[in-house]
Amino acid sequence: MKRLQIQFYNESTGESLSLPINPADISLPTEMNSQTYNIIDYGEVNRMGSRRVKRAVFQNLFPQDNSFLNLLPATFSNILDNIFSIFFSQKETIDKLENWEKNKNKIRVIVSDYYNELMQISRFEPVVAESNSAVHYTLEFIEYRDPANDFLLSGSSNILSNGLFARAAIRAIPDTVYAKAADDLYSLSKRYTGSGSNWPKLASTNHIVESTASLLGKEISLKW
Repeated sequence: MKRLQIQFYNESTGESLSLPINPADISLPTEMNSQTYNIIDYGEVNRMGSRRVKRAVFQNLFPQDNSFLNLLPATFSNILDNIFSIFFSQKETIDKLENWEKNKNKIRVIVSDYYNELMQISRFEPVVAESNSAVHYTLEFIEYRDPANDFLLSGSSNILSNGLFARAAIRAIPDTVYAKAADDLYSLSKRYTGSGSNWPKLASTNHIVESTASLLGKEISLKW
């Protein structure tokens, strides 16, 4: 039986953490954001949107530091002692996860070859019991996504401080246009470059000496 390799890597601090005992199963749900509408005389229709953020849920226990090894035969105890020496102590593990959650660190969550996502801890709940030295826990991660960075990379739009979307400053500009009756260098510059102050560049590119000269029907190059 192959053991899952579970590792949490803190990209903010360079720290890494492995679980001493893997959960029996791990929940890795992926959902789509959808809305259902009721159309009169037709019925319900569903509109699928973009996907929701990914989540990962881990539930198990942190054993008390090697105390249970005394109950095993010497050979098995030595083997497990060597294995557990690569992990942090129970308190160190809990403190580390609590600090990661508090500091909102970005954590790389790796589950063998099945899962590799940049996430943040959304919930860490250790549970202690009077009659049990082990600490049970629920550890939930939520996918880290930076919308401002995503939209910047896509070049589609930016997010303003009020949460609304602004059109991208970058616009597609044609190579040339044919001037109409009401066009002049200033209006063409403002329309196609976003600023009328660029009109001298248009004049220079198109070898126009008189700024007031009629441009009707003239092919104007917008590349400079």
